[in-house]
Amino acid sequence: MKIPILTLTGTLLLAALPPQRVAAQSGHDLLAQALVMERAEGNLDGAVILYNRILEEHGRNRTLCATALFQMASFYERLGRPEAVDVFRRVIEEYPDQAEQARRAQLRMEALRGLAAPERRASVAPDPTYTLLAEDEGFVQFGQGRGAVSLSPDGNRLILWIRDLGVYLFDPLTDLPRHILALRNPADGLTDAKWSPDGTRIAVVYVQHPLGNLPWSESVLIIDPEGNETARIPLSREGIEASSLPSGVYSPAALSVVWEPDQQGFTYARHGGIYSVGFEGGETKLAGEASVGFRPVLGGYSPDGDWLAYSTTLWDGSGSGFEVWVMPAAGGPAHNLTRHPAMDLTPRWGADGSIYFVSDRNGSRDIWRMEFNARTGERVGEPEQLTFFEEAQVTAPSPSQDDSRMAFILWRAETVVRVAEARNPGASRPVGRGGIRDLSPDGRRVLFGYDKAGYSTAAPREDAIYSVSSSGGAPVLLSPDAHSSIWYARFSEDGSMVNYIANSADGWAEFQVPATGGEPREVRRIVGASDENPVVGRWSPDGSFRVFVRGNGLYRVPREGGEPMLLAELAQWDQPSLEFSPDGRYVSLMGLSDPRRSWAEPFQSEDIYVVPVEGGEPRRLTTSEERTMKSAPSWHPDGMRLTYLARDENDHSSTRMAYLDGRPTTLFHDEPGVEDRESEWAPDGTAFFFQGYDGEGNESTYRRNSDGTVDLLWTDGSLPRLSADGRTYLFLSWEISSQLWLMEDFR
Repeated sequence: MKIPILTLTGTLLLAALPPQRVAAQSGHDLLAQALVMERAEGNLDGAVILYNRILEEHGRNRTLCATALFQMASFYERLGRPEAVDVFRRVIEEYPDQAEQARRAQLRMEALRGLAAPERRASVAPDPTYTLLAEDEGFVQFGQGRGAVSLSPDGNRLILWIRDLGVYLFDPLTDLPRHILALRNPADGLTDAKWSPDGTRIAVVYVQHPLGNLPWSESVLIIDPEGNETARIPLSREGIEASSLPSGVYSPAALSVVWEPDQQGFTYARHGGIYSVGFEGGETKLAGEASVGFRPVLGGYSPDGDWLAYSTTLWDGSGSGFEVWVMPAAGGPAHNLTRHPAMDLTPRWGADGSIYFVSDRNGSRDIWRMEFNARTGERVGEPEQLTFFEEAQVTAPSPSQDDSRMAFILWRAETVVRVAEARNPGASRPVGRGGIRDLSPDGRRVLFGYDKAGYSTAAPREDAIYSVSSSGGAPVLLSPDAHSSIWYARFSEDGSMVNYIANSADGWAEFQVPATGGEPREVRRIVGASDENPVVGRWSPDGSFRVFVRGNGLYRVPREGGEPMLLAELAQWDQPSLEFSPDGRYVSLMGLSDPRRSWAEPFQSEDIYVVPVEGGEPRRLTTSEERTMKSAPSWHPDGMRLTYLARDENDHSSTRMAYLDGRPTTLFHDEPGVEDRESEWAPDGTAFFFQGYDGEGNESTYRRNSDGTVDLLWTDGSLPRLSADGRTYLFLSWEISSQLWLMEDFR
C-alpha cells in the first residue's frame, strides 16, 4: 500500500504535476491532450489550462469550444464544485447553435439539483476537503467487493478489512496501517467488520473454511484495536438449508454485522433472515426471508436506536435491483425507502437521522443522502447527490458519529492500451485507453478509442478515435464530433491512413483520414447498416469486397456496392466467426449442415467450414464425431491450416489443428494447469499466442515459441496485435485500482 502524500482542499487533485505549456497545436490536439492529462495522468490543473487555451486560441471553432467547455463543467461536477452549474450555463447560453452539447448541458444542470442553486449546494457540500489515505498497487486491491472500511465514532481512527487478508488499523488516519488481525488459514475469509459505538471494540465476521471443503463455520470475533480477541460467538446456520435460493447461490460472503445500540450484542444478516445476538447468549430472529431478500447488507441502527437500515434485493423474480430498506429495531414490517431501478446500496446513518447510501442512478456509483422521518419510517423528499465521480465507483462510505468526516473506497476499472516489444513483453508502456485498437504495420503508430465524454470503454464501439506514436506522446484526434458509434477502425496496409466506419448525419459510411490527423473523407456509403450491425460482414484483405451472412446464404458484394453474389448455402451460418485466409482465397466460419440440429447441441452440431471467395461447395474441416464444442478458428499464416478451440464433454479445453487438404484434425496444444481459450498466430508463423484461464479468476496470455516452449506474457489482458515484423505487440490491459479517501466539510 502507498500512504498519503497529499491533502487536497476544494479541488480533488490526484497528481500535483506542473502544467506544461505546449507549442501551438490544433484545437483537436489540445483537446486530446487535455483528456489524457485529466483521465490518464490525473493532471487536472493542466487539463483546465488546456481547456482554456482551446477557448482562447480556437474561438472560431464553436463545436470544439463547446466540447471543451462541457468537459470543464463535467470536471467541476465530478468534484462536487458549484462552478459546474455556471460553466454548464455558459455552454447553453454561449453556444446555442451547438444543439447536442447544449442539450447535454441542460440535462446535467437538471440532474444536479443540489447544484442548480449555489446557495442550496452550499448547504449540502459547501467546500469538501479530501485526503488520500491509501491506494493499492495491484497486489492489495481492497475495492470491488474485496473489502470495506469503518471509521471510528470520533473520526480519528479507521479499520480497513480485506476479505482474504485480514483487518488493518489506521491510527492515526494519516499513518501507516497496522495489520491487527490476520487469517488463520489461507482458505478462511472475512465478510464484515465494524467499530463499536464507543470506539473501544471491533466486531469481525470470520468465516472458517478448513482445507477449502464444506462445511464452513461462521463466527463474530470481538477484538480490541490491538487485535486481541476478547470474544468469539458462533453464528447459527438456521434457515440456510431450507432457503428458497437456487442451489449453489448461497455464500457466507453474504454475512454482515452491526453493533446494537446498547453494545450488549450485535445484529447480523444473511439470506433468510436478520438476527439479534446477545453476548450473554441467545439469538432472536428479527426478520425473515420475505423482507430480507438476497445478500442483505446491514447499515446500522438509527441514532435513536429505533430503526435498522439495510440494503437488499428481493429474490422474487421481479428483476428489481438493490434498494435501501428500514425496519423497526424491535421487529415489524420493513419500508422500502428508495424505490428506484438503480442499484441503491450500503446505507449509513447520519448524526441527524438522515441516511447516506451509494447509488448508480446518475451513471456511476456515488454517495447520496436522503432525509428520513423517524415517526413514519418513510423518506422525506428526494435524495441528494454528494459526490460526483463519473469514472470511478464509490463503495463502503462510513461517516463519523458527528458527520464531520466520512471515509470511503474509490475504485476504478479501466481498459488501458499498451505497447510492448517482443524481446521484453513484460516491460509494456501505456499509450491510451479504450476498446478500439490497432497497430500500424511498421509498429510505429497506435490507434485507440474513447467515447465523446473522454471515458474509456472496452466495448467494440467507440465514439471517437485517436492515433499516437507507439513510443507515447500526445494523441491526435482523428474523428470529428459529427461521427458517432465508430466501428472497425483499422490502419491501411502502409500505415499512412486510417479507415473507420461511423454513423454521420447522412447515415452509415466508411471514412478515411491520415493517420497523423487531418480532414476525414467519405469513402463509401453503407446500405443496410444498423446500430446492431454496421459492418455487415467481413472485408477482404485487399478491401475490394466484403462477405456477409444473410439467412442460410453466404454472400459477396463489391466495395462499390451492387447485387450480392451467392457463394454458398448451409442450414445455418455463424457470422461472428467469419474470417479470411491470409491470402484472401477462402473464408472460414462455423456452421451447421443439418437443419434438424441447433447451436444448443454443441457436441454434435457445429463444425468449421471453408468456402472459396469465388464461390463453391462449403468444405467441412472438422467432424461431429470429434465430440467437441468448437470455436475461435484462427488461420495459420501459410493459409493451409487453422487452429481452433475444442471443449470436450468433460469441460476440458485444448487447441486443435484443422487442415485445408482435409486430413484429420490433430491436437496442437494443451497447456497444463490452464483452460485454453482464444488464440492468434504471429505474422511469420513462428509464434502462437493463446489465452488461458487458471480456474481462480485469472486469465493470462501466453506465447508458444517455435521450439515448443511457452512464455507467460501478461495477466488480465487481450491477445496481442503484432507489427508486420512481429517485433512490436499491442494489447488491451484490464486494470483495477483502489483508493481510500477521507472526506470532510461535506455538510
